[in-house]
Amino acid sequence: MCRNIRPLFNFDPPATDAEIRASALQYVRKVSGFTRPSQTNEAEFERAVDDVAAVTRRLVDHLVTKASPKDREIEAAKARERASARYGSAASGLVLAFFLGLSAASAAARQPSEEGKLENVVFWSGDPFDFSGYAERVFIAGREMEVDSRQRRLYRMLP
Repeated sequence: MCRNIRPLFNFDPPATDAEIRASALQYVRKVSGFTRPSQTNEAEFERAVDDVAAVTRRLVDHLVTKASPKDREIEAAKARERASARYGSAASGLVLAFFLGLSAASAAARQPSEEGKLENVVFWSGDPFDFSGYAERVFIAGREMEVDSRQRRLYRMLP
């Protein structure tokens, strides 16, 4: 829920009003527990977002540092690199599982990817968004993990 709350101070170019408002919106959503407020609460919700955005803008504009401003592009590249190192290319593994079938995707899960990392792949019993679907096989960094859950045990009991 708080993905848009990011450091906003000491960047070149400075934080935009849209970035500050997005952070304020996420903060108010978190504190209130509402993703979208009801019609009854909508006016107060919007007022809170505006107030938090105004206070955040004032804070960011008045903070002082001796450090040189960070470049947005360099920081974004660092974040992408950290995410790639942390998560690998799991999305490509999922695409393989859906389109190549179990045996081909299973072989691909054990092969290094372009970055030299082994794939993360999940094989579903059916539609992963259907309540009756479950993970049949899971490969993390090319190693097959044991998959057993309460849902899977209950599913096996069905006729």
